[in-house]
Amino acid sequence: MLGVNGPPMRRFRVAAELRADERTTRNPFLFHPNRRIERMEIGFNLGANAPTGVFTLHAVAAVFFLYLGVVNAAAGESLGLALNALIGAMLVAAGVVTARITKRRT
Repeated sequence: MLGVNGPPMRRFRVAAELRADERTTRNPFLFHPNRRIERMEIGFNLGANAPTGVFTLHAVAAVFFLYLGVVNAAAGESLGLALNALIGAMLVAAGVVTARITKRRT
C-alpha cells in the first residue's frame, strides 16, 4: 500500500539492509517497550505481610471450590466441574487484585 507521497516509511531497517557491522551491534528491539520480561510480576512481594495473607485467604477459598469441582466430576457432573473451576480461577484473580490494592494502601 502506498502512502500519500510514495511508499510508507519503515521505522527500522530490515536485517538485509544493515551493514555487516550493524547486524551484530545494533538491535532496535533491545529496549522496545513491549519486550518480554523473564520474570512474573504479580505486583506484591510474597512473605509475612498483609498482601500475602489476603492472597492466601483467596487461594484457600479457590482450592475449596476446585475440590467441589473434583467431587462433581467424580459424580459425573461436568458442568459442576466447569463452574467450580471458573469460580476458583476468579477467586485467585480477585486475590491477586486485592493483594495489590492492600500493598498500595500499606
